[in-house]
Formats: sequence, C-alpha cells, structure tokens
Amino acid sequence: MLTAGQSYGSDIAASARASDGSSVIVYAPSQRGLTVNMTKVAGTTARAWWFNPVTGTASLIGDFATSGTHTFSPPAAQDWVLVIDNAALNLAAPGQ
Repeated sequence: MLTAGQSYGSDIAASARASDGSSVIVYAPSQRGLTVNMTKVAGTTARAWWFNPVTGTASLIGDFATSGTHTFSPPAAQDWVLVIDNAALNLAAPGQ
C-alpha cells in the first residue's frame, strides 16, 4: 500500500489492508510524508483519518478518490495511525 515513506530499521512505517479492501491502516512512528496507493481501497471514494494512539482520538482528514496515489503527512511529530476506509461503508471513526 505504501509507495513512499516507509524508512527502515526502528523508524519503519508499516501498512496493512483488509482482504476485501474495505480498510487500509498505516502506522507512522515519526512525522514524514506517507504515499499510499489509493487503488488498494475498495469503492470509488475513500475516507481518511489520523488516529492518535496516545489520546485514542481520531481526526477526519477528508474524502479522496481511490485512484492513483496520495501523500498524507501526520499532523505532529509522534506516533500516528492513518486509517483509510471505503467511504461507502460509512464506518465509524477509528477508536469509536
């Protein structure tokens, strides 16, 4: 899913995808651009969130086409989880 921003060693960004493409999750241990292959998300529109694992809160980033790539940058320097869902499924915010 990640096409850029992975890094290596102890600063690696890891990604996972649901087998049906309903969700893509990317863990970012530090602040940097993360380029995601949006075609890996099912549906025509994806809804993206930043989840803060320290506070347990999520912030909506917005809706994006599920074509091409898109670069997401965490809002601050700390651990973040990028959650991208098929918008048609109307899933709850991460952590809800």
